[in-house]
Amino acid sequence: MGTFNMKKILLIDSDERSRFQNRMILQANGYEIETAENGKKSIKKAALNPDMILIDIFLSDVDGYEVIKFIREQGFKGLVIVCSLEADITEILDAGGDYFIKAPFTLDHFLRTVNYFSELQEVTERMEERLELSKIY
Repeated sequence: MGTFNMKKILLIDSDERSRFQNRMILQANGYEIETAENGKKSIKKAALNPDMILIDIFLSDVDGYEVIKFIREQGFKGLVIVCSLEADITEILDAGGDYFIKAPFTLDHFLRTVNYFSELQEVTERMEERLELSKIY
């Protein structure tokens, strides 16, 4: 994919193997990764303001939808992508999620999706900066 600034991603998944595998593929492709294995830890780490959050709906201590709602209420503006076996797209959007990747997924599909949204986010940020600069002049 194209070049982009290193993006910080918070990866939230109660399954240790999935967390490890997804972290490794993302780090190998230039992303800075923080992980959390449950809702309580994810809320604390979301306060570090990552660029993107990848979250499973089925967490060990709390529903992933509730985590998404909470972090949005706390002002998180980054992308939230749900990566889960099952999820209701209406609930994802209502909670504040941006996209859904249905598991099981190939690592290629996973990485391409993250890269796409990362690059889209970067383009959007550049456009917003230009818009702000045009207001000055």
